[in-house]
This record gives sequence, structure tokens and C-alpha cells, in this order.
Amino acid sequence: MYNRKDSDFEWASMKDHYDFSEGRRGPVVKVPEGKEKITIRLDSDVLNWFRHVVDEAGGGNYQTLINNALREYVGARIQNWKKRCGASCATS
Repeated sequence: MYNRKDSDFEWASMKDHYDFSEGRRGPVVKVPEGKEKITIRLDSDVLNWFRHVVDEAGGGNYQTLINNALREYVGARIQNWKKRCGASCATS
């Protein structure tokens, strides 16, 4: 931590420079409806691959790419499951 020395820096209160009257505690960016913020551990090589694909495409969001890959995988699994169990499957 910086060792405060008044001779090194003019220490003024942040309140003197910024208006916090509209400030709120909590996340800066709200999680969109239908999304959930989680913490997940992924293998470094897998995560780096998704980041690389996004970089090669000129930008974007690797998290969206991961979500799309998971959605595609889950969708295929659901279709296979419905084919195996037929009309007796409960739909959700």
C-alpha cells in the first residue's frame, strides 16, 4: 500500500472531486435476464482455444462462444434423448 506523505501528493477527499449522490453499491453491469453469473473452472487449453477463436474473428466475447458451444451440445443431447425414449419422454 502507498505510504501517504503529504509532501508527495496533495491528498483531497474523493467527495470533493466526484458526485456520489446517485451512486449505488453492487455490480456495475447487471446480469441480463435469463443469464446467471457463475464461477467455473475450465482447462487452460480449452479456455485459450475459445479466446483464440474470438481473437481470430476480430473480437467478440469468448464467454458467448462457450455458451453457444454448450447450448449446441445440450441441444444435441436432448434430441438424442427424445429419439431414444419417444413419446414417453417428458418435455420441458
